[in-house]
Amino acid sequence: MKAILAAFLASLTLMLTPAGAAGNKVVLELVLAVDASSSVDPQEFQLQVSGHVRAFKDPDVVAAISAQGQGGVAVTYVEWSSRFEQIQVVGWTQVHDQATAYAFADAIKRNANQARASGTAIGEAVIYSVQLIENNEYNGVRRVVDVSADDRYNAGSTPSYAQGVARRAGVQVNGLAVDPTGVLTSYFQKNVISGPGAFVMQANSYADFARAIKLKLLRELSTHAPISLLQLEGN
Repeated sequence: MKAILAAFLASLTLMLTPAGAAGNKVVLELVLAVDASSSVDPQEFQLQVSGHVRAFKDPDVVAAISAQGQGGVAVTYVEWSSRFEQIQVVGWTQVHDQATAYAFADAIKRNANQARASGTAIGEAVIYSVQLIENNEYNGVRRVVDVSADDRYNAGSTPSYAQGVARRAGVQVNGLAVDPTGVLTSYFQKNVISGPGAFVMQANSYADFARAIKLKLLRELSTHAPISLLQLEGN
Protein backbone atom coordinates (compact mmCIF):
# COMPACT_ATOMS: atom_id res chain seq x y z
CA MET A 1 0.00 0.00 0.00
CA LYS A 2 2.83 2.37 0.89
CA ALA A 3 4.53 1.65 -2.43
CA ILE A 4 1.34 2.41 -4.34
CA LEU A 5 0.89 5.66 -2.42
CA ALA A 6 4.49 6.69 -3.07
CA ALA A 7 4.12 6.02 -6.78
CA PHE A 8 0.89 8.05 -6.87
CA LEU A 9 2.51 11.00 -5.11
CA ALA A 10 5.50 10.86 -7.46
CA SER A 11 3.27 10.93 -10.53
CA LEU A 12 1.23 13.76 -9.04
CA THR A 13 4.41 15.78 -8.48
CA LEU A 14 5.40 15.33 -12.11
CA MET A 15 1.96 16.47 -13.25
CA LEU A 16 2.17 19.63 -11.15
CA THR A 17 5.75 20.53 -12.09
CA PRO A 18 5.87 23.40 -14.64
CA ALA A 19 7.48 22.57 -17.98
CA GLY A 20 11.22 23.18 -17.84
CA ALA A 21 11.30 23.45 -14.05
CA ALA A 22 13.23 20.21 -13.78
CA GLY A 23 15.72 21.21 -16.48
CA ASN A 24 19.40 22.04 -16.10
CA LYS A 25 19.64 25.38 -14.35
CA VAL A 26 21.52 28.18 -16.13
CA VAL A 27 21.67 31.95 -15.78
CA LEU A 28 20.79 32.61 -19.43
CA GLU A 29 19.25 30.72 -22.36
CA LEU A 30 20.41 32.46 -25.55
CA VAL A 31 19.53 31.91 -29.21
CA LEU A 32 21.85 33.53 -31.76
CA ALA A 33 19.64 33.88 -34.87
CA VAL A 34 21.76 34.93 -37.84
CA ASP A 35 20.54 36.31 -41.18
CA ALA A 36 21.43 33.96 -44.07
CA SER A 37 19.03 35.41 -46.66
CA SER A 38 19.93 36.46 -50.20
CA SER A 39 20.57 40.04 -49.09
CA VAL A 40 23.69 38.68 -47.37
CA ASP A 41 26.42 37.82 -49.84
CA PRO A 42 28.94 35.01 -49.09
CA GLN A 43 31.63 37.40 -47.88
CA GLU A 44 29.19 39.18 -45.56
CA PHE A 45 27.97 35.83 -44.27
CA GLN A 46 31.52 34.81 -43.41
CA LEU A 47 32.01 38.09 -41.55
CA GLN A 48 28.98 37.20 -39.42
CA VAL A 49 30.40 33.74 -38.74
CA SER A 50 33.88 35.02 -37.90
CA GLY A 51 32.35 37.74 -35.72
CA HIS A 52 30.60 35.15 -33.55
CA VAL A 53 33.69 32.94 -33.44
CA ARG A 54 35.90 35.84 -32.38
CA ALA A 55 33.35 36.94 -29.77
CA PHE A 56 33.27 33.57 -28.01
CA LYS A 57 37.07 33.51 -27.94
CA ASP A 58 37.39 37.10 -26.77
CA PRO A 59 38.89 37.38 -23.24
CA ASP A 60 36.24 39.89 -22.13
CA VAL A 61 33.36 37.68 -23.28
CA VAL A 62 34.95 34.56 -21.76
CA ALA A 63 35.38 36.42 -18.47
CA ALA A 64 31.73 37.53 -18.54
CA ILE A 65 30.61 33.95 -19.20
CA SER A 66 32.82 32.58 -16.42
CA ALA A 67 31.36 35.18 -14.02
CA GLN A 68 27.84 33.79 -14.49
CA GLY A 69 28.50 31.19 -11.82
CA GLN A 70 27.19 27.66 -11.58
CA GLY A 71 25.45 26.48 -14.73
CA GLY A 72 26.68 29.34 -16.89
CA VAL A 73 24.89 29.99 -20.18
CA ALA A 74 22.99 27.70 -22.57
CA VAL A 75 23.44 28.93 -26.15
CA THR A 76 22.51 27.77 -29.65
CA TYR A 77 23.37 29.12 -33.12
CA VAL A 78 20.67 29.40 -35.80
CA GLU A 79 20.72 30.49 -39.45
CA TRP A 80 17.51 31.79 -41.00
CA SER A 81 16.24 33.28 -44.23
CA SER A 82 12.77 32.81 -45.76
CA ARG A 83 9.55 31.62 -44.14
CA PHE A 84 10.38 27.92 -43.89
CA GLU A 85 14.17 28.25 -43.73
CA GLN A 86 15.46 28.12 -40.17
CA ILE A 87 18.33 25.78 -39.31
CA GLN A 88 19.74 25.04 -35.87
CA VAL A 89 23.37 24.90 -36.94
CA VAL A 90 24.86 24.35 -33.49
CA GLY A 91 22.61 22.71 -30.91
CA TRP A 92 22.10 23.81 -27.33
CA THR A 93 25.47 24.00 -25.60
CA GLN A 94 26.19 24.77 -21.95
CA VAL A 95 29.02 27.31 -21.82
CA HIS A 96 30.61 28.25 -18.50
CA ASP A 97 34.37 28.72 -18.97
CA GLN A 98 37.09 29.26 -21.57
CA ALA A 99 37.19 25.66 -22.77
CA THR A 100 33.43 25.45 -23.38
CA ALA A 101 33.31 28.93 -24.97
CA TYR A 102 36.13 28.01 -27.36
CA ALA A 103 34.43 24.71 -28.20
CA PHE A 104 31.20 26.51 -29.03
CA ALA A 105 33.10 28.99 -31.24
CA ASP A 106 34.79 26.12 -33.07
CA ALA A 107 31.42 24.42 -33.60
CA ILE A 108 30.08 27.59 -35.26
CA LYS A 109 33.11 27.81 -37.54
CA ARG A 110 32.89 24.12 -38.42
CA ASN A 111 29.17 23.93 -39.12
CA ALA A 112 28.09 27.32 -40.50
CA ASN A 113 26.93 26.85 -44.09
CA GLN A 114 24.77 29.51 -45.69
CA ALA A 115 21.68 28.09 -47.41
CA ARG A 116 20.59 31.30 -49.12
CA ALA A 117 16.92 31.91 -49.84
CA SER A 118 15.29 35.06 -51.12
CA GLY A 119 13.06 35.99 -48.20
CA THR A 120 13.89 37.89 -45.01
CA ALA A 121 11.49 36.31 -42.53
CA ILE A 122 12.50 38.03 -39.29
CA GLY A 123 9.22 37.19 -37.56
CA GLU A 124 9.54 33.49 -38.37
CA ALA A 125 13.14 33.52 -37.11
CA VAL A 126 11.98 34.92 -33.76
CA ILE A 127 9.09 32.44 -33.47
CA TYR A 128 11.38 29.51 -34.30
CA SER A 129 13.91 30.73 -31.73
CA VAL A 130 11.26 31.05 -29.02
CA GLN A 131 10.17 27.48 -29.72
CA LEU A 132 13.77 26.30 -29.35
CA ILE A 133 13.87 27.92 -25.91
CA GLU A 134 10.54 26.49 -24.81
CA ASN A 135 11.50 22.96 -25.85
CA ASN A 136 15.08 22.68 -24.63
CA GLU A 137 16.33 20.93 -21.49
CA TYR A 138 17.41 24.10 -19.69
CA ASN A 139 15.78 26.23 -17.04
CA GLY A 140 17.24 29.73 -17.32
CA VAL A 141 16.79 32.75 -15.10
CA ARG A 142 16.65 34.79 -18.32
CA ARG A 143 15.66 33.75 -21.83
CA VAL A 144 16.87 35.81 -24.80
CA VAL A 145 16.74 35.70 -28.59
CA ASP A 146 19.42 37.62 -30.51
CA VAL A 147 18.25 38.26 -34.08
CA SER A 148 20.55 39.94 -36.60
CA ALA A 149 19.59 41.22 -40.06
CA ASP A 150 20.52 43.76 -42.73
CA ASP A 151 16.99 44.37 -44.06
CA ARG A 152 13.34 44.63 -43.04
CA TYR A 153 11.08 41.60 -43.09
CA ASN A 154 9.47 40.69 -46.42
CA ALA A 155 8.21 37.14 -45.82
CA GLY A 156 6.25 35.11 -43.27
CA SER A 157 4.75 36.36 -40.02
CA THR A 158 5.24 40.01 -39.20
CA PRO A 159 7.87 40.86 -36.58
CA SER A 160 5.14 42.57 -34.52
CA TYR A 161 3.23 39.26 -34.36
CA ALA A 162 6.44 37.55 -33.26
CA GLN A 163 6.84 40.17 -30.53
CA GLY A 164 3.57 38.93 -29.02
CA VAL A 165 4.72 35.31 -29.21
CA ALA A 166 7.93 36.21 -27.39
CA ARG A 167 6.14 38.24 -24.72
CA ARG A 168 3.73 35.43 -23.93
CA ALA A 169 6.66 33.02 -23.56
CA GLY A 170 8.62 35.38 -21.31
CA VAL A 171 11.44 35.67 -23.86
CA GLN A 172 13.35 38.90 -24.46
CA VAL A 173 14.20 39.72 -28.08
CA ASN A 174 17.27 41.82 -28.80
CA GLY A 175 18.41 42.93 -32.24
CA LEU A 176 21.60 43.53 -34.16
CA ALA A 177 21.02 45.69 -37.23
CA VAL A 178 23.68 45.87 -39.93
CA ASP A 179 22.80 49.41 -40.78
CA PRO A 180 25.01 52.31 -41.95
CA THR A 181 22.17 54.84 -41.87
CA GLY A 182 20.27 54.14 -38.64
CA VAL A 183 16.98 53.52 -40.47
CA LEU A 184 16.98 49.76 -39.88
CA THR A 185 17.98 50.28 -36.25
CA SER A 186 14.88 52.43 -35.74
CA TYR A 187 12.76 49.77 -37.46
CA PHE A 188 14.14 47.12 -35.09
CA GLN A 189 13.39 49.31 -32.08
CA LYS A 190 9.75 49.71 -33.10
CA ASN A 191 8.94 46.35 -34.64
CA VAL A 192 11.36 43.61 -33.60
CA ILE A 193 12.74 43.86 -30.07
CA SER A 194 10.56 42.86 -27.15
CA GLY A 195 10.65 42.66 -23.36
CA PRO A 196 11.89 44.87 -20.52
CA GLY A 197 15.45 45.99 -21.17
CA ALA A 198 15.41 44.86 -24.82
CA PHE A 199 17.83 46.75 -27.06
CA VAL A 200 19.23 47.04 -30.58
CA MET A 201 22.95 47.04 -31.32
CA GLN A 202 23.93 48.78 -34.56
CA ALA A 203 26.77 47.55 -36.79
CA ASN A 204 27.75 50.15 -39.36
CA SER A 205 28.73 47.43 -41.85
CA TYR A 206 29.53 43.72 -41.90
CA ALA A 207 33.15 44.66 -41.27
CA ASP A 208 31.86 46.16 -37.99
CA PHE A 209 29.90 43.02 -37.07
CA ALA A 210 32.54 41.49 -34.78
CA ARG A 211 32.69 44.63 -32.64
CA ALA A 212 28.90 44.85 -32.43
CA ILE A 213 28.28 41.21 -31.50
CA LYS A 214 30.95 41.35 -28.80
CA LEU A 215 29.38 44.44 -27.21
CA LYS A 216 25.94 42.86 -27.53
CA LEU A 217 27.01 39.69 -25.74
CA LEU A 218 28.75 41.67 -22.99
CA ARG A 219 25.60 43.72 -22.41
CA GLU A 220 23.43 40.61 -22.21
CA LEU A 221 25.84 38.80 -19.93
CA SER A 222 26.05 41.78 -17.58
CA THR A 223 22.27 41.89 -17.06
CA HIS A 224 20.83 39.96 -14.14
CA ALA A 225 17.04 39.75 -13.88
CA PRO A 226 15.83 37.09 -11.39
CA ILE A 227 12.19 38.08 -12.01
CA SER A 228 10.63 36.69 -15.17
CA LEU A 229 9.73 39.02 -18.02
CA LEU A 230 6.07 38.12 -17.64
CA GLN A 231 6.13 39.13 -13.97
CA LEU A 232 7.76 42.45 -14.82
CA GLU A 233 5.21 43.18 -17.52
CA GLY A 234 2.39 42.39 -15.13
CA ASN A 235 3.42 45.16 -12.71
